[in-house]
Amino acid sequence: MDRPGPYLSKRWTKMSPQSLRVIVILLLLLCCFYSTCCAPVSDIPNPPTLTATATLLPTATNTLTITSTPWPTRTPTPSPTPLPTGTPTSTPSMYQEARVTRVIDGDTIYVEIDGREYSVRYIGVDALEDGSPCAVASTEANRRLVEGRIVRLEKDISETDKYARLLRYVYVGDTMVNAELVRQGYAQAISYPPDIHYSDFFSSLEQEARAAGRGCWSQPEPTATLAPEGKVVVDPGCCQFDAPGNDHDNRNEEYVCFTNRGTEPVDMSGWQVSDEKSHTYRFPAGVVLGPGACVRLRTGSGSNSVTDLYWNSSRAIWNNGGDTVYLYDAQGREVTRYSY
Repeated sequence: MDRPGPYLSKRWTKMSPQSLRVIVILLLLLCCFYSTCCAPVSDIPNPPTLTATATLLPTATNTLTITSTPWPTRTPTPSPTPLPTGTPTSTPSMYQEARVTRVIDGDTIYVEIDGREYSVRYIGVDALEDGSPCAVASTEANRRLVEGRIVRLEKDISETDKYARLLRYVYVGDTMVNAELVRQGYAQAISYPPDIHYSDFFSSLEQEARAAGRGCWSQPEPTATLAPEGKVVVDPGCCQFDAPGNDHDNRNEEYVCFTNRGTEPVDMSGWQVSDEKSHTYRFPAGVVLGPGACVRLRTGSGSNSVTDLYWNSSRAIWNNGGDTVYLYDAQGREVTRYSY
C-alpha cells in the first residue's frame, strides 16, 4: 500500500486522538444538517399549508352591465288636416309661399312672391263662368278662403298655362282651396293632362257636392237671360285705354267709364268689370249710378268718390293693343261689353 505524502503523513501523525474524535463528530453533524435542509419537499414531514383568502366586493360592484341606448324614435311630421272627406297631402318641400293680392274669380287669383305679382290658375277645377248666376257666388267663396291671406302653392307637372298663369294647387293652412271649392259646390272638377295628380279626388268631391245639393248645385241651371239692356254702358268717349307715357307708371290715367243711359238709378254694388285676361274688379257696396251719370274706373290707387273709383291694380289693365270690357251685374249676368 502506498504511503501518504510527506505533508499528510506529517499532519495526521501529529494529531491527537481527541482531535480526531472532534473532527469525526463535526463531520457527522454536517451530514445530518445537509440531509434535513436539502432534502426534496416531498421528503419533509408535514409541510406547512398556505391558505390564500380572497375577499369579494359586492355583486353589483363586480358586474359590468352594458346596455344599448336606442335611437330616439322619429316623430312623423303631421299631415295637413284633411277636408271632411280627406284631402291628399304633398311633400312640404314642394310648397312655395305667397301672399294673395287679388281674387279674380272662382278659380283665379293674383299672388305676390318676392315682391313680384303673378296670376295663379287653380289646377284641376273650374269655377262657373261669368254670365252664370253662380259666378259671383263662386268668386265670393274663393274670396272668403284666400283674400289677403298667406298661401302655399304646389306645382304638379306644368309651370304655366297658355295665358302665362301659374298652374298650382293652393293651400290656406291645412286646407287645399281647389278641393274645398269643389266640396262646397262652387267649382267643378276638370282634368287637364298632364296635371292630374288629384283628378280622381276632385271628381269624388264633385259627386258628393252634387248629391248634397251644395253651392251652385242647389241653384237652377244657368240661363242666358241678361240684365235689361241700354241702362249702364261703356262710354267710349270718356274712356282712356292707353295712358300717356308708360301705362304701368301712370295707371291713374288709364281708365274705363260707365254711363247710366236709363231713366232710373242703378245700384252697382257687387257688379264686376273684367277684361279678356280675367283681370277682375268688383264694385264696392253703395255705388249707385243716377240717370245720365258717369263713373270712371281708374286702374291705379286712390280714394273712391262719386265720380271716380280705383282698381288698385299693380299694373296696367287695358294697354294691350285691343281688348274687351265686360260688365256683369251682382247676379253674374252680362250687362254690356265693349271691344276696342
